[in-house]
This record gives sequence, C-alpha cells and structure tokens, in this order.
Amino acid sequence: MKEKTNIWWIFIPLAVLLISFIGVTAFSMIYMAKDNNYDNIIYQYFNVSKEMYGKLIYLNINKDALVKGMNFCGLAFLMGNFLLFWFLSPRKERKKRGRILAMLFLFLLVQAVVYSTGLQKGIYFGRFGFLPTPRAFRNFYYNFHRVTMCGNFLVLTIGCVWMFLMDLRRESLRELWRIKCAILMTQTCLIGLYFYMYFSLPDSFLWLSRSTGYIAYHSLRMPPYVRGMRLITYFIGILLLVLFYTLYRYQKMCKCVLEEEYVFSSVIASSEISTRAFSHYVKNELLGIMAEAEILSQKTEGNFSELANIRATCGEMYDRLNDLQRNTNRIVLNQSRQNLSRVITKAVEENRALLHQGGCEILWNGENENVIVFVDPYYMREVFRNIFQNAMEAMSDVNGERNIYVQTHLYDSEIEIAIRDTGPGLDPSIQNRLFNPFVSTKSTKKNWGIGLTFCKRIIDSHRGKIMADNQGRKGAVIRILLPVIG
Repeated sequence: MKEKTNIWWIFIPLAVLLISFIGVTAFSMIYMAKDNNYDNIIYQYFNVSKEMYGKLIYLNINKDALVKGMNFCGLAFLMGNFLLFWFLSPRKERKKRGRILAMLFLFLLVQAVVYSTGLQKGIYFGRFGFLPTPRAFRNFYYNFHRVTMCGNFLVLTIGCVWMFLMDLRRESLRELWRIKCAILMTQTCLIGLYFYMYFSLPDSFLWLSRSTGYIAYHSLRMPPYVRGMRLITYFIGILLLVLFYTLYRYQKMCKCVLEEEYVFSSVIASSEISTRAFSHYVKNELLGIMAEAEILSQKTEGNFSELANIRATCGEMYDRLNDLQRNTNRIVLNQSRQNLSRVITKAVEENRALLHQGGCEILWNGENENVIVFVDPYYMREVFRNIFQNAMEAMSDVNGERNIYVQTHLYDSEIEIAIRDTGPGLDPSIQNRLFNPFVSTKSTKKNWGIGLTFCKRIIDSHRGKIMADNQGRKGAVIRILLPVIG
C-alpha cells in the first residue's frame, strides 16, 4: 500500500525567508529615508527614485515601529534559514535537532525582547524599579550586540556545516543529494549577501539622555562600500527564486519516493566481467580439448572413450555459453522504495527448495519489518541467491548441521544484513580477495569466481557495502550494509 503524504511544508521556511527579506528591505528603506545621514544617497543602496524618496520621508510611521520591524524581520530571516536546514534533515534526526531548533528560537526571542525600544526606554528611565547608570546601560547593549552578531553568524555557519557534513553524507539517493547540494550552495550565497548588507541587525538604535529626556536614533549601519549595492537586492531576489525552484524539485522527488512512484535507473556494465570470464573459460576448455585429442592421437587401439569426454566437455561448454550470453547485456537497475524485510523473505522462499535439496536449512525470522530501503528488488534477490548458493556449496562436505542464518541489525542510518553459514569458514589467504574476479574457494572449472564480484557491483550501485569474514569457531558470514530511507 502506497504511503500518502503531503510535504508542501518544505516551503514554510522559504516563505519566511521571502517575507522577512522584503520586510527588512522595506523597513530599512523607510528608516534611511527619514535619516539625515543618508540624505540623497538612498538611491545608491536601493535604486529608489527621487519621487519615491520624497514619499518615503513623509510616511506616517514612527521610528520605534521601523526599528522593531527591522529587528523582527532580521530575526525571522535567521530563523527561516535554520528552519530550512531542519526541514531538509533526515526524519530520524528531526526530533533530536528539534531541541536545538527550540534553543535557537529561545536565543532569537531573547534578542527580540532585549532590543525592544520599549524595554530599553523602560530600563533606562527606571520604570521597572531600578535605575542603571548610563555607562553600565550602554556597555551592556554594546557587549550584547557583539555577542548576538557573533552568535547569529555562528548559528548559520553551523547550519551550513551541519548540512554539508551530516545530511549530504547520509543521503542515499544521488538525485536528492545533488538537489541538496544546489540548495546548500544557494543558501550559502544568500546568507553571505544578506550578512554583507544587513550585518548589524538586530541592533539597538536608541541614544537616551536621562538629564534632558532626549531620545535619538542611530543610523542604520550599512556596508561602507556602496558601489554595486543596488545589484545586491536583485541578486538576493534571484537566489530566492533559485531556492524556490530547487525546493520544488526536492519536494516533488521526495513525494514520488514516499508514494513509491519514483524509480531510479542505473546501468552496470557487466559485459566487462562477462567477456573476461568467457575468454578465461574458453581458453581453459580448449586446453582440455587439445589435451584429450593429443591422447587420442597417440593411442593405437580402438578405444573411443576420449571422444565421449570431448563431447561432454563441449556440451558443458555450450551450456556455460548460454549462461554467459544472458549476462553479456548491460544490467539496468530500477531502484525504488522497498520494504527490505519483504525483499529478503521473497528471496528466502525462492531459494528454500533448492537449498533443501542440497541438505541445507535457511532460517529467517523476518525482523525489522518496517525498514524502507531504495533498491532494485530483482537484483537484490539475485545477490541473496548467489550468497545462499555459495554458502550451500561451502557446506557440501560438512557432516553436521548445514544451516544458513539470515539476520538484520538496524543502526542509525544503515541496516546490516548478516548471512551466516555453518561451513568450514573462509581461507585467510583469499578472504581479502574474495570479491575480486576469478577468486573462488571451489574448483575453477565449475565455478569461475565471479558470483561475489557481481554481488559487490550490485551492492556498490546501491551505495552500500558488502564484506566477508569468519565468525567465531566455524562458518563464514557475509555482511551487507544498505542506507535506510528516512
């Protein structure tokens, strides 16, 4: 049954970013228009005409409201950026990171309260029951502003590094990984341009004098280099549009994956292995035919048993060529959202009869039933079939129990599939080369040593890992690690 979900919530942080940027730009334009220090130069920052400049000067908005608007929108922009990093994180990480998000919200809320013009006036003029000295008051806000500037910049830097080091490494789908990279690059540029233009927000704009009751407003601190500043607002707007497009692609792909409609096709060039195996096998068999023919030519009596051997060898060779012909085509992996437990169960049931004929019992209890992975179910079953048959052949000379145990172990962002047998174990001389072509623990005439190489290529294409080791006192274990879809 398909999992229905609506993940348009990914655009919540984008809406916060867009509204906060428009707000902080609008409030800053009006504030600078009412500031004599920026008289006749606002055009350099915002490309505002003289007619618009005159209208902004006489807008009926007091400076207290403008200061609160600039600070609030600046804090909202910071929150929107971190919300975006949180929404893009794996689902299993969101609960843990939600605590950090709550702490960040508290940090921004403290800034909103402390930078409130009403609170500053109340503290300075003793309306809360205590009267600080002017020097202590100014030193507090000066140091608090330095702390908040560093803290805000550090928060966004940690968010970018967090996404780069943690989320991108854990992303199991290459397409989603690429989109996340584009989002991260766009977001980094957006943060850089925003900080260049509004690096001081939020800020304390008040200058208070208790002796005269005088209240003045500082100028908005803007970058000293204003050449080209008119383009920055447009660049930020373009980056927001790019961010919207990449988030839309991310949302669309995530929805398809969750509803099992997305299939990622990749190609594995198996023809290289097949061609090499073909050449290797034919050379060996030709040498055998030549040896038999030479023996036959040296005999003088009418014994034609060697001809029977030749015919048998040629028949076996013909069967092998048929198998090779089926594998010479390129392997196309159609990876989709799958329940791993069901894939393993189907592979076990498909091979149970064959293993039973070989005197083996396969044991699988169907654990971790709700783990979702992004795999090609057909080729994953082929991987399991190869491993099961290898285990059965390894236990062919065992007199005791011949069991194959399949177990899964769920970790943070990966799941391990362990396939154990009760055979003699792996020879240490080939243990580290087991997944190389033509390395086999059995006869090279019947077994070419390419089955596990095939398995490794399939697992690698799923961004997983496969390893072989000896377990305890006897038997071998094959471990497969696959990334879990959050």
